[in-house]
Amino acid sequence: SLKAPPKAVKQFEEAKQLLRRKKPEDAARSFEAAIRIYPEYADAWMNLGLLAVQRSDLLMAARDLDESLRVDSGVSFQACYSDALVNLMLKRYDVAERSARRALRYGDGGTNARIDFVLGMALLARGGNAEARQRLSRYLELVPGAPEREQVEKELERLDRISGAKN
Repeated sequence: SLKAPPKAVKQFEEAKQLLRRKKPEDAARSFEAAIRIYPEYADAWMNLGLLAVQRSDLLMAARDLDESLRVDSGVSFQACYSDALVNLMLKRYDVAERSARRALRYGDGGTNARIDFVLGMALLARGGNAEARQRLSRYLELVPGAPEREQVEKELERLDRISGAKN
């Protein structure tokens, strides 16, 4: 993003102003204009992906967020987390796991704690039960009042039954 030419930066800044004025469709067009000028504009791709999430267009969100991470794998926790979550919802568990692991580079405490849930669920779907158990337990430890607490506890009980059956 630091290498973006002035015209692309101008479009990007215009898009941010349009977002502040609550004009997401116009902002999306300006982000797209920035990308046409400079296809490697990771922040513009990320913002397009987040706008697609807001519209519940998960396929478009995944495309844009994946592109943001392709261009710059460390663009931000938000890009990594959002990409992981969208791909989890689309049942693209390998991509969800990869993006969640990128997000972990930013830590998993505080507002980043939910990444343990996303990674745990992706691992669970891929059969990585031991690490899934660890991640889901960590999530409940970090977020005792988690909205998914009941779901996570059921998964942990199921993993315990599976583990007990093997012993």
